Amino acid sequence: MQRILFLVLLLSSPLIFAQKERGLPLNVSYLGHFSYQPGIKLGTDFILNERIKEKERKGKTKNSAHAIVLQPQVAFFSSRGTHYSFLLNADIGYRISHLTPAGFYHGFNLGLGALYQSHLTSVSTNLGSGEQTGKQYDRRLYFMPTINYEFGQYYNRVGWFSRFSSGWKFNPNKESSAVIFTEFGLRIYLKK
Repeated sequence: MQRILFLVLLLSSPLIFAQKERGLPLNVSYLGHFSYQPGIKLGTDFILNERIKEKERKGKTKNSAHAIVLQPQVAFFSSRGTHYSFLLNADIGYRISHLTPAGFYHGFNLGLGALYQSHLTSVSTNLGSGEQTGKQYDRRLYFMPTINYEFGQYYNRVGWFSRFSSGWKFNPNKESSAVIFTEFGLRIYLKK
């Protein structure tokens, strides 16, 4: 567990000096398993390397920015009354931004995270009063690699994005299982 957290923190070390024109973004998004188990995710983007490419087509020049991006994130999601989950992860990926007034972009990321889940396993109920006591939880920690596809649009200091993630959650003492997440969020650029 300590090695996983150390690796996640190492991958998400702040490289703020690598930021370009807009400043540091704050990503706030709705996170869920296709609207099941709703949650919230907070994160940021660090641009590690960026280059501009020019293409000529039909007499017009089109520019695009190609960047390697590091995205540390923290998330919380739950199913009311039965379980809750915390996620700490870092994604590294390749993003292509089209340098047009519309400002669309898309990218692929690989992620590495630690997922803590707590599931309600039993409840004692007093039949006379209906009071619930003695709740017992099964707590699990998973190692979770993911692959993600993200697309969105930039505006001046605000943007929107959507992300689809798929991966596996591994625990040496429990069964492994597949996970699928969807995200819809806002990216707000903080001033320099």
